Amino acid sequence: MIPVQLTLRNFLSYGDTPVTLDFSDFRVACLSGDNGHGKSALLDAVTYALWGEGRKGRSERKADEGLLRLGATDMEVSLTFDLDSDRYSVMRRFAKRSKRSITELDLQVFDSQTQRYRPLTDSTSTANTQRQLDDLLCMDYTTFVNSAFLLQGRDAEFTQKTPRERKQVLAEILGLSHYDRLQQLAKQKLNLRTTEVQQYDARVSDLDSEISQEGEHETALQQVVEELTTVDGQVEQDSADAQTTNQELLQARARSDEADKLRGERPKLVQRIEAVHTESAELKQYEGENQSLLDTAESIETDFATYTELKSEETALAAKAQERWKLSQSQIELESSIRDIRHQHERECERYRAQGAALGKQLSEHEQLLDEEQAIETAYASLCRLRKREDQLQKAQLAVAELELERSRLSLQIESTRKGM
Repeated sequence: MIPVQLTLRNFLSYGDTPVTLDFSDFRVACLSGDNGHGKSALLDAVTYALWGEGRKGRSERKADEGLLRLGATDMEVSLTFDLDSDRYSVMRRFAKRSKRSITELDLQVFDSQTQRYRPLTDSTSTANTQRQLDDLLCMDYTTFVNSAFLLQGRDAEFTQKTPRERKQVLAEILGLSHYDRLQQLAKQKLNLRTTEVQQYDARVSDLDSEISQEGEHETALQQVVEELTTVDGQVEQDSADAQTTNQELLQARARSDEADKLRGERPKLVQRIEAVHTESAELKQYEGENQSLLDTAESIETDFATYTELKSEETALAAKAQERWKLSQSQIELESSIRDIRHQHERECERYRAQGAALGKQLSEHEQLLDEEQAIETAYASLCRLRKREDQLQKAQLAVAELELERSRLSLQIESTRKGM
């Protein structure tokens, strides 16, 4: 069974607007996301569409109301899948009512000639439609959740079953029930053929008895012929004798009537004898055909021996399945340890990445500081040069001031000299 398309409405976390998942776009899928976002709901939708089963509480007899979205009164799930060379569509609806809830199941197969879906639903009973769907899938819900689909928290469900239940699940998985049905059909056919052979043997015995009386019939026929001859002679004699009495004439007429009656019965006897011969030949031919059917009893016994051998192999497979489950549990534990180590390693890598990012940021800051340091040194050199220039300017100003003072002093001397002259 290959899923093609899944559509949900008012199913668990999915709302009133129909949501469709198209499986034709991928071959392998991984469902990931936060809790409550509808990952497990997709898997529950598949099992609900096919078998009407899904997650449910211990007190719930059926899963319908538990899968209905809170606040909704009806839900619908449809699944389209390919099986062998045909395409099927199954739709399951649930409507919650105050008195009695309603569940509907619709099964259809795609007709390539009309390019339309043809209904396979039994309108009289949903259970009959479900049995028809189980026969198509060759698997029920119990077999599915113990083989192809492991429910969350119920991975050990197969090992917790009784040996008889495990045997039944393995028989369904390996298709051994097909041999059980073949054995039952072979027994029914053998019983039917045996009854027919007994009936035909009784009929052959009756025909043999009639054939054994063939000589008596021929003797009686010969006697009838002789009587006819005698009667014919007597009629001729009576006809020739015109002087016979009226009583003799009446006797002759009676004998003539009796002769006519015997002549009329003669073809019927001959026809009856021929029919007996024909039926005897047909019965002998049919007996030969039945004998050929009885000859096939050896092949039926061979098939039964094969079935017995397969039963033994089934027991061995059950033991191997138990061993495989133990190995798978060990594998799960190892994978869990590997995941823990991987997660720890990833956390350390993340920590190292974070440290590397911090160091990189510090390095960028240091490089920026180095770049700023060069600018500061250049500015400091310029400042030093400016300060040196400032000092030079201050010295020049002092020199200028001294020269101004000297000039003033000389001007005063010149002025006083001029006044003294």
